[in-house]
Amino acid sequence: MKNIALFLSVCGLSLTSGVSASQADYFVWQDSVTGVNLSYPDTWRQGNNRAPDDLITLLAPNDDGGTPQCRVRARKDGRFGFYPVEFAADVQKVAYGREFWDVYLSSHDDVVVHDFKETTGLGRGFGSSVLSSYKTTYPVKGQQRSALLAVGLYNAKTYIFECSADTEVFNDWYPRFSSILKSLDTKKVNHELLQGENADMTLSRSVGFTDKTKRYRFNQ
Repeated sequence: MKNIALFLSVCGLSLTSGVSASQADYFVWQDSVTGVNLSYPDTWRQGNNRAPDDLITLLAPNDDGGTPQCRVRARKDGRFGFYPVEFAADVQKVAYGREFWDVYLSSHDDVVVHDFKETTGLGRGFGSSVLSSYKTTYPVKGQQRSALLAVGLYNAKTYIFECSADTEVFNDWYPRFSSILKSLDTKKVNHELLQGENADMTLSRSVGFTDKTKRYRFNQ
């Protein structure tokens, strides 16, 4: 079984996208392979993934206009694995900055990027995010949509988050999209301490090794 879903009840939460309620129910979903997880309203449902790298596709209720939907994707990217973790922010600016979105959105027509943020991330990974509008080419050609997108690079994997709706109703759905985005997290792999918990070798000019035979002495 690839995916795991849990059911939570959250009381006293005011819903967005034009709907209010005293109680909201949420699913907490986790991908068993990558460990990425997020929560979404129980009124939404999982749809069929379109691309091989899709982890999950979420669809808003059928009776809501604007065909709102979200997806999370994961791609392997081991190009920068040899860099120490402290360079992750710099790697992101090279690999997942504005040029990444220009390529990613190139499958659509009449693309307009309304906002670009580079000091963001996705889950535990450094990344960027954009607000964009475009005309679709698939599965319906010429549909005007707007989208909230984010990308993050973590543990040699690229995670991409995408929520979109018809442009006319996108602003109504933006708070819900943002809420799902904020709930997304990736499985922890890297330690917070960049140098680990080993002794700090920079405090001494020499490192000594003891030879049990006492025939050799190593100092550097």
